[in-house]
Amino acid sequence: MSGLRILTLVPVLILLMVNEFIVMCILPVLGIPDGPLTYLADAVILAALSAPILYAWAKRMQSSAPRQLMSDSGVPQMQTLEELERQAIIKALETAHGDRRRAALTLGVSRATIYRRLKKLGLENAVRD
Repeated sequence: MSGLRILTLVPVLILLMVNEFIVMCILPVLGIPDGPLTYLADAVILAALSAPILYAWAKRMQSSAPRQLMSDSGVPQMQTLEELERQAIIKALETAHGDRRRAALTLGVSRATIYRRLKKLGLENAVRD
């Protein structure tokens, strides 16, 4: 498992540990016996603790969603597939410092495919170092 995946699991693991601590240690002190009420309290506590994590995750997902362009009429319009492809290729070439082979590896396509796409999009001379 990659380091990034483990880091995204840390808040969830902390959430589960806090929830178990509350259910196992605090509820008995409050006099709530083990049974259906415990399960209900467990669900409510888990929902209350997970709300901020889910909110933060949703905000991060929303920020990484494709950007919408505003047309002259103010109506949002999505970018075309060709525009997205152009941006992805340019970004990959910039990241690879103009090395087309590395850019192709980054994009998960063959070297021949990236050369074809560069020609199709008119980017043959794009980002050369």
